[in-house]
Amino acid sequence: MPTRFIPKEILDLIKPQQVCDYAIANGWQIVPNVNGYISLFNHPKGQYDQLIVPMDDSMDDYSRRIRELVEILADFEFRPVLQILNDMCGKDFLEKIVAL
Repeated sequence: MPTRFIPKEILDLIKPQQVCDYAIANGWQIVPNVNGYISLFNHPKGQYDQLIVPMDDSMDDYSRRIRELVEILADFEFRPVLQILNDMCGKDFLEKIVAL
């Protein structure tokens, strides 16, 4: 399922800390001393692979940035978007998607 089919309201439920925890658990390394508005991650397997995680979920473009992050992770890991979301947010999160 491409992320374009996941409503903005669902993407808004994903918290920045969930994304950061997922990234760290999957080998991404945080770049220190970045401003407080984002967290920046690099992956040791790819020189140019980065994740930019918005840390304020009230920003107008938050859901768009989360959508991009999920797509980047799915492409990087060669896994479906729903598997990424399942691992990042848990089974209850996917039930909310299915309910829509």
